[in-house]
Amino acid sequence: MRRLLALAAFFAPATAFASPDLTYQCGGELGFTVRIETETGVAVFSGPFEAELTFEQDHWFNEAREVQFWDEEDPPQLFLGSEQFDCGFAPGGAGYAEPAPEATEATPAPVAKPYASVKGWEVSALFDGATFVSCGGASQQAAGLLKVDQAPWGWEITVPAPRTEGFEGGLVTIDGKPVDSQFGFTLESTAIAGISEGQLDALFNGTSLTTRINGEPETTWSLAGSGAMVGKVKECFQRQGVE
Repeated sequence: MRRLLALAAFFAPATAFASPDLTYQCGGELGFTVRIETETGVAVFSGPFEAELTFEQDHWFNEAREVQFWDEEDPPQLFLGSEQFDCGFAPGGAGYAEPAPEATEATPAPVAKPYASVKGWEVSALFDGATFVSCGGASQQAAGLLKVDQAPWGWEITVPAPRTEGFEGGLVTIDGKPVDSQFGFTLESTAIAGISEGQLDALFNGTSLTTRINGEPETTWSLAGSGAMVGKVKECFQRQGVE
């Protein structure tokens, strides 16, 4: 039905009102979004990376980035690789309805469990209830807390940020080699950016990491001990946080 309405809007006279874009939030506190432009038939996933999605048969997908979005499921479902996340309309956007009072009970936040300390880094595993989510290493430095995480959808870094929502471009530089990056902001005033396997190799052997979010000053962290940390995070992820 939703796609029939979109087609009707596309062929309607120019004086017709434009259909509103649909924005979905997925993965709870992980903050993934999918925006569907109902007038143009374009959909975009935003999270640790950004990907344009193509619609075919009954769902949206980007094969190269292993993203699938099934908007007609109840609730809508997002797949990143083999990981699956529930989705819903973004608050304040088209299609969103305030939950009934009995449905507003807060769900427990994911819990980080210590896994190991190595070379100045604290490695921990993140669990959502009894479900393993990811592993990561954290280093508290003068510039703030730097985190390097391995999740089912890839590797990412987390750094302090002046914003609590939305996305912004910028640079991630390891030992003087900059790479254009997309930062997503969280309610905890942090920014998350995905890193490639090539960047991970550079980080493993690196001495310093610098981030620059567009409109903000550069911030630099030491990567001392990062090789040992990455190895321990990989071990933690392989063992799903079980020591």
